[in-house]
Amino acid sequence: MLLVWASDDTKANWPYRRIARHLSRSDATIRRCWQEWVNHGSTQCQEGSGRPRETTEREDRAIVRAALTAPDASLSSIVRATSASVTARTIYRWLTERGLRSRRPLRRLPLTSVQRQARFQWCRAHSHWNVTDWSRLVFSDEPPFELSPDDQRRRVWRRPGQQCDTNLTVFRQTDRQPGVMGWGAISFHSRTPLVVICRNLTAQRYVGEVLRPVVLPFMSRHHWLTFQQDNARPHTAHVSATCRSACRTLPWPARSPDLSAIEHVWSIMGRALQPARDVDDLMRQLDRIWRDIPQEDIRKLYQSMPSRVTACIRARGGQTRY
Repeated sequence: MLLVWASDDTKANWPYRRIARHLSRSDATIRRCWQEWVNHGSTQCQEGSGRPRETTEREDRAIVRAALTAPDASLSSIVRATSASVTARTIYRWLTERGLRSRRPLRRLPLTSVQRQARFQWCRAHSHWNVTDWSRLVFSDEPPFELSPDDQRRRVWRRPGQQCDTNLTVFRQTDRQPGVMGWGAISFHSRTPLVVICRNLTAQRYVGEVLRPVVLPFMSRHHWLTFQQDNARPHTAHVSATCRSACRTLPWPARSPDLSAIEHVWSIMGRALQPARDVDDLMRQLDRIWRDIPQEDIRKLYQSMPSRVTACIRARGGQTRY
């Protein structure tokens, strides 16, 4: 910059202060850069300036290789796996320079080839739906809420764009820990009351505690809507199908929570939950959080449905980022 400045005849006689003011730099910086140019013919930092690296190139490659080989390795285990005498903070800084950052892995249900194909065909059949079409759907689900939930503190080393890499994904299990089940349904303009179920959900309980007292009255008031549910056994049982025959139901591909807008509602509730003293405290928290979720947030989830379907088609029925 100073070389170009000095070669300009109209500015060659400018004093340091005027140049510094014009470039928004200090007088000392301009003076130092010019002196470097006079003495060395360059304003680049001289070789050997700054603190030397504590690791060799070979050790640097070993650090990166340790993180890539075991993506869920902790910093201390990477230090032990290499011969470098450095701190965990140095390891973290070097991995960050190489584009590796510690992130929580996605938790997904594993998919078989048949399930992937079913998801792909279902999404292609609904790829022409717009937000108006999706707004005529009622999403429902009943996730577990535990007194001692998984804190999800496990992390993996990954590069940008590797969020959906199956090698960096933790597949969650479907068995439940002590707690309660919360059933709820959302629509574009409203939602049902939250039904808290303290026992295992059977087909009889699904009919007696959810379908008859909640779903059928709600669908009768909104007769233009279509009901959605997943393929859990209580949902597909004969007694449930018979009770539900009075309302339209959308067929749903197996193991597809990423295609359901209500899944993110449960994520919102899970983040808002505080440690519960007992089941009663947990139930009170769930009911309050469910009622306090803004309807505008639910509408935004409906607006994401076309993008969800497109992402699933691009993945050929595989996992998506949703």
